[in-house]
Amino acid sequence: MAVTRTYRVWGLTCGACLAVVLDAVRSLPGVRSAAVELVRDGGSRLVITAAREPQVETVRVAVELEGFVLGRSRGGRAGSGSSPGTGTENGQPALTADVLSRALSPTRRMPDGSRA
Repeated sequence: MAVTRTYRVWGLTCGACLAVVLDAVRSLPGVRSAAVELVRDGGSRLVITAAREPQVETVRVAVELEGFVLGRSRGGRAGSGSSPGTGTENGQPALTADVLSRALSPTRRMPDGSRA
């Protein structure tokens, strides 16, 4: 059964930013779909549908590697905290930006779609 979760992403200002975040999130294991409702100068709504419960730290790192901030959704739902974690996630060590970056891609995607 699919699980849908909502997060807030801060710092998105245009369609190019939105595309970069969607590309990063859609590449995560188990993600079936992702959509963003862009709110310029505010918290854009990120909705992820996945095969199983998305690990918040994995989503956070994917978003933050692209230069944006994953924050608390309206109502402060569990699993959408406002600050990066360094502890554990569901009893497993939290992924660091370095580990996830190497696992997902050997290069970084730039806002124009090119790779650095």
